[in-house]
Amino acid sequence: MEVLNIKNSKKYTPVGTSLMGYLRADINDIIKVLGEPDSEPSGDSKVDWEWIYKLDNEVVTIYNYKDGPSYLKNPNITIDKIEDWHIGGNSRRAVDLVRDLFEENNIKSVVYAN
Repeated sequence: MEVLNIKNSKKYTPVGTSLMGYLRADINDIIKVLGEPDSEPSGDSKVDWEWIYKLDNEVVTIYNYKDGPSYLKNPNITIDKIEDWHIGGNSRRAVDLVRDLFEENNIKSVVYAN
């Protein structure tokens, strides 16, 4: 599977993606597969950590939503406390691609559609 980090890309953008499903996996396993997340909170404080990738030509985002320290105004919430990560994309294919990526890397995870 072609995996391309597009966090700072001008050619590919997550604009227009929406919630397609969820990922439940140990944060250390997620980082092992995707690297460190972007850790700048979104302007509206709803997202604290996010990965933005292109997987087999599909823009995919994995992010926490309204359950982090910024939104809940609780600095004791750390990345390892997040259990369910949102999967964003332009189609349900994003969920399948995330599932495939974690399976290819032999990472135990639960991936399910919205």
